Amino acid sequence: MQTLKTTAVAPDVGPRPGHKFRRLISQTPWVGAAISALVVFVIFLTVAPHFSSAESLTSVAIVAAQLGIGAAGVTLLMIAGEFDLSIGSVLALTSIIAAFLTSVAGVSVPVALCGALASAVLIGLLHGTLVLYASIPSFIVTLGGLMFWRAMVYLISGGYPVSAPADSAVLTWMSQRFANGLSMGLLWSLVVLLIAHWVLTNTKFGNWIYATGGNVAAARLKGVPINQLKLTLFVMTAVLACFSGLVQLGRFGTVDANRGSGLELEAIAAAVIGGSSLRGGVGSVLGTLLGCLTIAMIRQGLALINMPPAVYQALLGALLVSAVLINRAIEKRSRS
Repeated sequence: MQTLKTTAVAPDVGPRPGHKFRRLISQTPWVGAAISALVVFVIFLTVAPHFSSAESLTSVAIVAAQLGIGAAGVTLLMIAGEFDLSIGSVLALTSIIAAFLTSVAGVSVPVALCGALASAVLIGLLHGTLVLYASIPSFIVTLGGLMFWRAMVYLISGGYPVSAPADSAVLTWMSQRFANGLSMGLLWSLVVLLIAHWVLTNTKFGNWIYATGGNVAAARLKGVPINQLKLTLFVMTAVLACFSGLVQLGRFGTVDANRGSGLELEAIAAAVIGGSSLRGGVGSVLGTLLGCLTIAMIRQGLALINMPPAVYQALLGALLVSAVLINRAIEKRSRS
């Protein structure tokens, strides 16, 4: 009599918890940013005195807001597969233009602000045109812009601070501080980030951004206007950098030649910490907001424990590289 052999079948236990977690992060990049922000908060809550005080948290909010306006434009551009390394120099140049027009040329403040914004539009158009029609990588174009526009700042100002009218109602309103220590800059940042989030998640334009960054050839075949899209994003990024500078002009009353220095690296770091991919097609405004908060907490926490600025730069660089490594690992896991 022949004996029948049976093969045991392992029960289907479903996906492992680690797989579910990786899938969650790959589908919602801001989750990893939220975890990073929470870890940073707990660390400084433990080691930094008065980190949880109202004054300290207000400083964190103000720093994150200043960074968030420029980082919103950088995020959308990165998702579309491009970079802008010049926003710090653009911020300084357009602020200097506004202050110079009011204090030296005698132009009214509203006209000077419009002139600064128009300058930002022209800069964005120039960057986008060189990238799209001269086929120069955006990294090179905007790196050149970083150096060129900063040189223009020094040439216009002579290296000296340029002041804006102290009695300007427009500038005062744009940067008004409230009794609790917060300012209009925080409100402007939230408005910009909310609009960017809405555009990215609820409009055809947002779908085009993701499609372009994910696969530009496929997006072009589907009728996405690639050149117009990217040109718009370059202009928008420059305009947001300008707007951030004008808010700071109203807050401080003067612009120095080093204003905005390093902003471009912090904005890219915030986007990457928030889950944006350097290859494009992945990212979220919510993640960038959490990245801005993480950077602001690091800066405030290190200041409270009297660490030199070099430590902040070292930690930010290490955090940026770590975020890229984690994002790459998640991408590989999700593909496999």
